[in-house]
Amino acid sequence: MPLYNPQLDDEVLLDASVPIAGVNNSSPPSALDRTSSADAENRLTQRDGLNRPRPGITRLKQSPTGNLDSVHHLGTGVFLSNNAANWYKFDNRSGVLSTLTGGPAYPAGAQVYSTLANDVLYFSKGDTLNKYSIAAGFGSVVLPANGPTAKYPTWAVYRLIYAYQNTLIISDILDPEVFDVATGSLTLDPQKSDEITGLNLWQTQRLAVFRNGSTYVIETGPNLAVPDWEINRISATVGCRCHGTIVQTETDVLFLSETGRGVYRISQAPGSDQQGIWRPVSADIQGYIDRINWAACDTARATYWNDLYLLSVPLDNFAFNNFLLIYSITLDKWQGTWCFDIGGVDTAVRDFARDRTDINSTVLLLVTRDGIISRFTYPADHQYFDQNIDATRQYYGSHLLSRSFTFGEDINQIRPHSVRFQFLESEDPVDITVIADRTVELIKRQAQTSSYLLSLPIAGFPFDLDKEGYKNVPIGLLGAGICTELQFYLEGTGNWTLYQIKASAFESMPLVAT
Repeated sequence: MPLYNPQLDDEVLLDASVPIAGVNNSSPPSALDRTSSADAENRLTQRDGLNRPRPGITRLKQSPTGNLDSVHHLGTGVFLSNNAANWYKFDNRSGVLSTLTGGPAYPAGAQVYSTLANDVLYFSKGDTLNKYSIAAGFGSVVLPANGPTAKYPTWAVYRLIYAYQNTLIISDILDPEVFDVATGSLTLDPQKSDEITGLNLWQTQRLAVFRNGSTYVIETGPNLAVPDWEINRISATVGCRCHGTIVQTETDVLFLSETGRGVYRISQAPGSDQQGIWRPVSADIQGYIDRINWAACDTARATYWNDLYLLSVPLDNFAFNNFLLIYSITLDKWQGTWCFDIGGVDTAVRDFARDRTDINSTVLLLVTRDGIISRFTYPADHQYFDQNIDATRQYYGSHLLSRSFTFGEDINQIRPHSVRFQFLESEDPVDITVIADRTVELIKRQAQTSSYLLSLPIAGFPFDLDKEGYKNVPIGLLGAGICTELQFYLEGTGNWTLYQIKASAFESMPLVAT
């Protein structure tokens, strides 16, 4: 690295973030790679390299009781939902919410998990196993003597499987309500007090089974009797905190671990049959993970939708889920946090449910603690507001904190020259703050990002020039003084879509010991 040159002909130093693909708040801002930012809220980068606001939600119906605990897909666009002992059927395709009778009297806030077997939904809060079908209504299932209470019902390998203490209770094949006491169970080990905390189908014939501090993969085999299923412990240190966070994403299973303090995946090593849990998927966002209120994580929920793992968790000592952590599977990058403004309080998702039977799009419904059923819009819809039930719009804010721009200088300080922000497909203004050495605010300016200006095209982006040009926003920094690193904080409401940040500076005085 060259030392300081006192002459006036120093070359300009350049640094850039093109594109900003995701967030890393585990490392110092000056140690991040060119595609990472230090923090983001309500932002999303996709494969086209543009950093946009998160997709908006459309609020559809509110329960008469003003709260909801769960939502479950019944098939062909129909969903079952509840608030304690109050049960509702919602038809997403007709928009009709109906009140049901005869459902179980669950207490408020119960954690309800379900699985769909043919046209019957089996669900439980950890004791009785209940069921519902559109044709027959509500009912209950008689449980065997060796599994008198049911947790985490799961339909896998053509059987209904649930957890009781440290044992899996497994129905007859293709008969979810018939259990053989002698042959229809599988016990992990003799330690009953170390209960199963979740399970999920992995790939085609395997079951992933979790305790809080360990993980197992069970090989079921296509023609094996249950007693012959093979139990393999793949981790003795990392388990799953909450069944609701377990999601199969493509070939892997992702889950939230309290013992590992992060999000992990079960995967198979490339070119090998070895199964395992490797480096935490959440290694880049330890700053968010450290804020999780683990004592309240029974409420945590996750889903896989539109190439994203969406994890709803309680942060900062909140007793309810108040933020979503978003992970892009394809980009292998976390997108920061998402939240919704409900009564002036940051709030996240109470429960998710997907309808994958609609050939036009996979519908993702969510329920929030105000009792509203909403639908996520797709990023391609470019809806950068949350639409209320009465069709009014609620515009939400978003922000982005860049990495530190050091211009490759490890020894010398820098004298900033200028920075240029490039926006595409944007409509709304954004406030830009230039920060020196992580704490000193140098300049704050509101910039217009509207891209509806005649501009030259960018290679690879065939825009209609009278509608979708790009907008350059330059800011001069020659009067900013000398510093070691620069960051940029962008904050605004509505649609501001960022493509790149490019900055320049001069090499300045070296750091001198006093």
